[in-house]
Amino acid sequence: MMFSLFLKTYNLIPDFVYERDFSDTVYITCVNENVAKYAIQLADIIRGEDFPCIIDYKFTNLKNQLSKASELGS
Repeated sequence: MMFSLFLKTYNLIPDFVYERDFSDTVYITCVNENVAKYAIQLADIIRGEDFPCIIDYKFTNLKNQLSKASELGS
C-alpha cells in the first residue's frame, strides 16, 4: 500500500497501467484477515488456469471492494 502511494505521489506509474483492460480479470475480495489465506489459495488455483487475478487485501467492507472491482471492469 505504501509503495503504491509513493508511486502515485511522484507520478511514477506508467500510463499503460491505468489504461489496462481488467475485464478478463478475476477480483477476489477479503473482508477480514481470517479469509486472506483462503483468498491466496483460490488465486493460485485461478492463476494456475491462466486467468489473471487480483486480491484486495484492504479488508474494507464488501460494498467498497465490489465498487473497486466494478471501476476496474472486473
